[in-house]
Amino acid sequence: MVELVLQILAHHEDAHILLTAPSNPAADTLALRLAPFLDNKTMLRLQSSTRTFAETPNEILSYSCIVNNSFVGEHCPRNSNAIHCILIARPCG
Repeated sequence: MVELVLQILAHHEDAHILLTAPSNPAADTLALRLAPFLDNKTMLRLQSSTRTFAETPNEILSYSCIVNNSFVGEHCPRNSNAIHCILIARPCG
């Protein structure tokens, strides 16, 4: 999956990719694997507003939208036009 995202972005610089995973740990793993290749202006890891910082790997906090010391899932104030890869955890079923 990581290589696929990197190839799409390498060949289509205006691409926008939405990745979903069945759990927060799975989405975190994708974010951790993409982090060495994408900066926090290119990738956004959307978090649930009820998720705690203790549950989130420190390495991906800079990729998250944080306002007033909590995660913002919807209506993130970051420039969405600049973001090319968004990761979201969506439970299956």
